[in-house]
Amino acid sequence: MKLVIQIPAYNEEKDIVSVLTKISKTYPKIDDVKIVLIDDGSTDNTRNYAAPYVDKIIQHDKRLGLAKTFYSGVSWALEDGADIIINLDGDGQYNPEEIPLVLDPVLSGSADIVIGNRPINDMPWFSLKKKGLQIFGTFILNRIVGSTINDYPCGFRVISKKAASKLVFYTSYTYTIEMNILSTYLKFNIDNVDITVNAPTRPSRLVKSNTQYILKAMESALLSMMRYRKRRLFFQVIILIGLILGCLN
Repeated sequence: MKLVIQIPAYNEEKDIVSVLTKISKTYPKIDDVKIVLIDDGSTDNTRNYAAPYVDKIIQHDKRLGLAKTFYSGVSWALEDGADIIINLDGDGQYNPEEIPLVLDPVLSGSADIVIGNRPINDMPWFSLKKKGLQIFGTFILNRIVGSTINDYPCGFRVISKKAASKLVFYTSYTYTIEMNILSTYLKFNIDNVDITVNAPTRPSRLVKSNTQYILKAMESALLSMMRYRKRRLFFQVIILIGLILGCLN
């Protein structure tokens, strides 16, 4: 069985080596492990620092954004014959030592997709407002989409070949919401696994402000619902917009 561990990165020279050196290449039931860096047009030494530790570098000539970077890795992994794909961010937020935890449900056949569940309430670098928005947003999306995902934006996830081959991304801001909605629509088995996280070493490049993130997330959710869950969207979109706008006041 072949496992591809993909790491999207943009200007991560400070943390990338620390992340890569903690990734094991030995897991039960896995015969072949490849580590792939997807460099989204970095202007620092990310690619050079990572090169000794990875099997493949996918290079974007310019910055394309997180969703397209994620999908570049998934597409390459499928072409290379991956049976399972793991996505692990390059900023050191997630712990590579916990790969066996998130990998196990897919290996056992009980899940098609596994999404990490961060301890949001125990993350002191999240403000109370951000914690509230995170928990509330996940609750609302689960109600509207019909999903049972504990941490909608978490990027530490495992995807089986069956699920990965069906993924299509239209939004460019972030892949997580669209992937969750599509996976629910396709009735894939999605599991949640508790993980730990490390404190950030730099400000988020994705979330410039809570307001910006909410509006972008709302856009991604609405576009995805229009494609995959039109019937549910028709009855619930007004409620969603009202609740999100209420959070911005």
